[in-house]
Amino acid sequence: MLAMQRQRSVNLTDKMLSSHCGTKRPHENSENSEGKAETKPSTKLSGTGKWPCVRCSFQNQLEYIFCGICGNPKDGPPHRQENASPPKKLRLCPPKEVTVPKQLSALEPKEKIKTKYPSETCSNQRIAQSSDRLASAASRVCADAALIDYETIKDKENPKQLHYGFAPKAQSQWHWFFVAKKTVTTSDRNDGSYDFTLELDKFGLAQGKANKVESDEKPSRTGNMKKEDAKSYKFTYGCNGAKLEKTAIRKKKSLLQVCLNDDAVSRDRRIARAMAHKEELRYQKGRTKVFIDENGKRNPYFGMPIGGVHHWLYQDAVFKEMGIKSGRSILWQATNVHWKETKVTKNRWALQVRGTLVPPKGSIPPGVKIENHESMLIADQIATKISPTSYHVHLKGVSLPITGATDYQRNQSANELLQKFIKEF
Repeated sequence: MLAMQRQRSVNLTDKMLSSHCGTKRPHENSENSEGKAETKPSTKLSGTGKWPCVRCSFQNQLEYIFCGICGNPKDGPPHRQENASPPKKLRLCPPKEVTVPKQLSALEPKEKIKTKYPSETCSNQRIAQSSDRLASAASRVCADAALIDYETIKDKENPKQLHYGFAPKAQSQWHWFFVAKKTVTTSDRNDGSYDFTLELDKFGLAQGKANKVESDEKPSRTGNMKKEDAKSYKFTYGCNGAKLEKTAIRKKKSLLQVCLNDDAVSRDRRIARAMAHKEELRYQKGRTKVFIDENGKRNPYFGMPIGGVHHWLYQDAVFKEMGIKSGRSILWQATNVHWKETKVTKNRWALQVRGTLVPPKGSIPPGVKIENHESMLIADQIATKISPTSYHVHLKGVSLPITGATDYQRNQSANELLQKFIKEF
């Protein structure tokens, strides 16, 4: 029994030491590679008294008869560490080349946005793209829909008008969206001219900074530029927030929804609330202003105060109107255009425009008689500042005729046109 326990302990010791260092003690009856039985080596200690293996200690030397590094027997020549062959190194597979994505810095995303939406795009091209989308929807809504194009320069009626502490820099640019009602009536001057008015609202779609195209002339510190014809001005489109066409369409749809079922009573209430807010501003301190809307919500904002009024005089220019399906065009000469706009919310302005439309000789096709009519105007306008008191403006969009004998019928017709237009847009 004791012999079996002793043999079992020896076997366990051999297994532990073989995994730690060197080779196992050969069995007495085991045969070598040549088929001869190995003789039991002597237990005489080595001449040096040390094993070259750094993992071994003197306590386990008696259990091993061969060196785990050089393979020499224990009773052979002296074992020295410098003469021992170095241990074999494990051959590891070379690591695979892994392409680590480059980490973008804080400036690179901005450069990527600039390349995706280049600022070199001309504002005329952008407003033409928007007009094409409006025209495609208007042609499916009404057969008598027409395209309008109006490009001119507007000047302040009073150059010394108070600017409310907010003066935009030169070449600042705004993208406006118009939902207005245009009324054309025969004038009393008996000269073949017509009086026209624009009412309802315009909305701020986006704002930014533009650059002048194809011109080596640089603006001065005050932003003054040499006044020329309106069509000689070409600017890049720099309005942030609407550079992507899908974003602009989504905003326009929401603004059209706001204009549904809007009446004169609601419009007068907005103007009265805006004027009351302007009177309250004298008691508010700081640059940040707070406007409380009709729902009681507080809206902080900067810039021109709500309730402020602008008066503009538009220079005489061509007001082009062309049928989308018929292709007939009338080149009106818009004169004496006075533009009054009141800021009623953060991005909404109430319009009151009046002027005169004079048809040039030969512009009206023979047999066509223009009568008093009303139409719904849906258009984009891009305004770019060219001097402290002047802006270049380009209005382009569609006109949808309103039908009805009474004011109630005409309002119903306008709402129906807006509902159809929203579905098709």
